[in-house]
Amino acid sequence: NQMWRKQNSEKDELEWLHKQGPVCPSLLDYIEENKDEYDYFIFFTYLYYTTVLGLPLVADKALFIPTAHDENPIKLNIFRSLFKKPRAIIYNTPEEKELVNILFDNDDIESHVVGAGIDVPDKVDPEDFKRKYGMDNFVICVGRIEGGKGTMSLIDYFARYHNKDSDIKLVLLGRGQVPIPKNKNIFSLGFVSEQDKFNAIAASNSVIVPSELESLSLVSLEAWSLNKPILVNERSAVLKGHCERSNGGLYYSNYEEFATCLNYLLGDEALREKLGSNGFSYVKDNYNWSVIKKKYVSIFEGLQASIK
Repeated sequence: NQMWRKQNSEKDELEWLHKQGPVCPSLLDYIEENKDEYDYFIFFTYLYYTTVLGLPLVADKALFIPTAHDENPIKLNIFRSLFKKPRAIIYNTPEEKELVNILFDNDDIESHVVGAGIDVPDKVDPEDFKRKYGMDNFVICVGRIEGGKGTMSLIDYFARYHNKDSDIKLVLLGRGQVPIPKNKNIFSLGFVSEQDKFNAIAASNSVIVPSELESLSLVSLEAWSLNKPILVNERSAVLKGHCERSNGGLYYSNYEEFATCLNYLLGDEALREKLGSNGFSYVKDNYNWSVIKKKYVSIFEGLQASIK
């Protein structure tokens, strides 16, 4: 995209923002006209029209949840002032906060690391997935199948790994525009239901998260909620940080490390169980909805107290 390869005018960047959408001027009018009727306005994700143009209208009442990661758009000029305006910023991880502070020099703004909760079905049935799809002995990758999510690198690594005569398979869940190379040990099942997704994670040996671009990584938390270890791309500071804080997964930066980590996971059931158990505790302590709710209530109470 030429937007990332040149100096852009403000007009160019605003045109890009309108293409991002959702373009809803009536919402901006509503915010402007009714700002005195609300104590706070919460803006999710820095990338969109509603945040960039809505937040400045109520900056002193704005809680900003940027869900930022190190990607091309965050370097556009239209975002420079945005990250300095809100009453408070809520980050998903310490790594996201560090990135934003470095990019925007905004450490003086009140901030909190909160994250989000996850919802796991009451009943998860790994055997149902195995029967339904005829799959057994596999690792799994869940999410959009595209280069930006690291999927193509994972497919390449896994194809090379299978020169080692292992019968482990890679299952991909998610939509994508990228053609999957033919390989007898790589299966792309496309989009599946939430129930099937959780059944698949529970049936897997381990969960692989190859993306470099994450602000939280819900799939990692979902894997841990089912006591599954994860294998992640070290280039994602967020994923590496999750693994280091939880001791619930391994990380790699090249093919050799990927193969070594996968060998460890496949060859040591006790290791898999320990990493999965550590991850489960990490999610329970930090990312269940009751914990998240308490954090938000505490933030709002603190903001209210600072006004009095």
